[in-house]
Amino acid sequence: MEKEKTNIKTNQREVAKDLFQEMLISHRDCLIQTLTGRHPLDEKIPMTPDQLVLNQERGLGLVLNAQLLLITFARPIIKTNVFKDWKDKYKEEVEQNAHPFLEQDNDFNELLAIQRVVDKARGKVTNAKRTKTLADDYIWYHEGGGGNEPYWYTTPNFDRAVKLIQDTYEAIFELLIKHIIDINTMKDNKNQLGSMF
Repeated sequence: MEKEKTNIKTNQREVAKDLFQEMLISHRDCLIQTLTGRHPLDEKIPMTPDQLVLNQERGLGLVLNAQLLLITFARPIIKTNVFKDWKDKYKEEVEQNAHPFLEQDNDFNELLAIQRVVDKARGKVTNAKRTKTLADDYIWYHEGGGGNEPYWYTTPNFDRAVKLIQDTYEAIFELLIKHIIDINTMKDNKNQLGSMF
């Protein structure tokens, strides 16, 4: 019976690793689209410079969604790990009441803080498309003039958002390595992950 439980746990870990590896590949592809305007699956399709910029903006929303997906799937695993440590540290109900789990400095609460940052950034991207003001936009349209063709280009808001997604991804990935992913397994699968490592 004990051997069966160990096999089930091992299988669950393998499924979780495979799942997170797929999500990391998806995140990588969305990030490539954000930075270049081209999704890796579409790299042979001819695109104008304007199409590339519009795809960069789309990629920004996709990469934020990919980060939320990583967080959503990581939350129960990280919470379980951290909650066990918290219960081991505060065994008595009196101690637990004095040190509430959701008020502690731990990896689960750090992940929740990252989620709030990603949610806020995602809301800004969505709202920028709905508002009439240009100040919150991630891409602008230049009318051209003086013999120049009109064109789309990314704004400083876009550059700030890219920096933010790099920072949030780093923080998420550190938690994934600590609680879920074996970095050596990922290095073994380097050809599937491409240039991630």
